[in-house]
Amino acid sequence: MTQCIQQLSMTDFIAIALIATALLIGMTIGILLGRRRQKPVAAPIALEPKKAKRASNVPPKYVGPSGETWHGKGREPSWMKELIEAGRSKEDFINPERLNT
Repeated sequence: MTQCIQQLSMTDFIAIALIATALLIGMTIGILLGRRRQKPVAAPIALEPKKAKRASNVPPKYVGPSGETWHGKGREPSWMKELIEAGRSKEDFINPERLNT
């Protein structure tokens, strides 16, 4: 072993010492020497305020007996659930204005 070390140049010896040190501490030579590539930093994005949604011109799909309305999207309203449980059908509450459009 000492014969092998004696045959190495000083540069080789330093390189081996660096590799061994890097392995011991769980790093790479590139990190130790500061050659690690850094990810390019993107320019900050200017956040624009979101535009408000326009009110829908479409009439509601369902109209309840007390004038409640539901467009048929999202969670079913409690008034519709209660009427269905009472034996009525969703089709009973379809808005006639919506059928003509």
